[in-house]
Amino acid sequence: MEQLQLTEDMTLDRKVEVLSQLLHPHIVLLLGASPGNGYLVYVYMENGSLEDHIFQGKNRPLPWFVRFRILFEVAWALAFLHNSKPEPIVHRDLKPGNILLDKNYVSKIGDVGLAKIMSDIVPESITEYRNSILAGTFAYMDPKYLRTGTLRPKSDLYAFGIITLQLLASCHPNGLVLKFEKDIEIL
Repeated sequence: MEQLQLTEDMTLDRKVEVLSQLLHPHIVLLLGASPGNGYLVYVYMENGSLEDHIFQGKNRPLPWFVRFRILFEVAWALAFLHNSKPEPIVHRDLKPGNILLDKNYVSKIGDVGLAKIMSDIVPESITEYRNSILAGTFAYMDPKYLRTGTLRPKSDLYAFGIITLQLLASCHPNGLVLKFEKDIEIL
């Protein structure tokens, strides 16, 4: 169960309407909602989150073919969100804790409570800017979004890149980009 956090541009009814239409094999299925307290109910995911499996303390490390399959599945789900009609959807808080694994380790993006529906009025060449509170998890936030408040589908791709590096290195995201930059310089 997830407690829904509404963005400034969307009512609870509109959010539930959008989430209930997100039918994709790699997005967690919304089963119901409790409008009184803002709770959302999703399908149960037996193997927890990707975060539980990245760090080898809790579970056995994931085999490489499973890691690559998860990346493919998440990319597919992001493409679906970003190409949604009539408006693209930006997740805003993509991180290993929000990538859930079913009993067969098939991944599904969850926690779309912070998702933002982008206006289709804004042309592709122009980004959307809003004076609002930044939402998401710091280590996975697009630096441009942090600096300017400009939110775009590419913001999710930055988080996806950090997750990819985490799956390769099996470590926390803090300082991960700098570590890889230094390692590449050595080569």
